[in-house]
Amino acid sequence: MSTTAPSKQSIALNKAQNSPAFELEPLKNQKPLFKLGYLKRVLDPIRENPEELRTATITCEIRRCK
Repeated sequence: MSTTAPSKQSIALNKAQNSPAFELEPLKNQKPLFKLGYLKRVLDPIRENPEELRTATITCEIRRCK
């Protein structure tokens, strides 16, 4: 088995995250920076290949934040 081949567990997680029903954890369970609105996390679009990693984009909502 190749060390670069994704594990079955990783593939299963990627498939779950690429499901239309997948959602991020509720705001009440997120870190304080998200709860207070300083950071915003948005899921990137579902991948065509459900075995590919789906990512989230985190943006800073503070004025003049880079």
